Amino acid sequence: MMLRSLVAGVLACTLATAGNAALHRASVRDVRDYALSVCLIRQKSSADLRDQGFALGSILMQRTDGTIVGWKMLETTVARELSRQPILTIHGDGPVGHETPAPLAQCLDLLEAPAVRAGMMRLTR
Repeated sequence: MMLRSLVAGVLACTLATAGNAALHRASVRDVRDYALSVCLIRQKSSADLRDQGFALGSILMQRTDGTIVGWKMLETTVARELSRQPILTIHGDGPVGHETPAPLAQCLDLLEAPAVRAGMMRLTR
């Protein structure tokens, strides 16, 4: 009888912890997606990427029921860091000096910038 209670208690704690971990992962995902959305929206060289940024933001709003509170700080941080980064380019096989802009890679790199990571961490605690 006591063993049954112990097993039931451990199972309940495990399920509660798993549920909290899933919520935490969703929060981290939402914050990362928000930062990526902001970066894509601010890409001046590509209307397609801006459209994708707005689409990602729309999906995020639907997924979170529009409960994005306090994320303006992250938006400001992403914009500031984006303005500080040189435009990421890829050197092709063409003539010397021929470079192709890589704004999507730049946005993905931006998610790893120390200031952006710190901003995302503040929102997921």
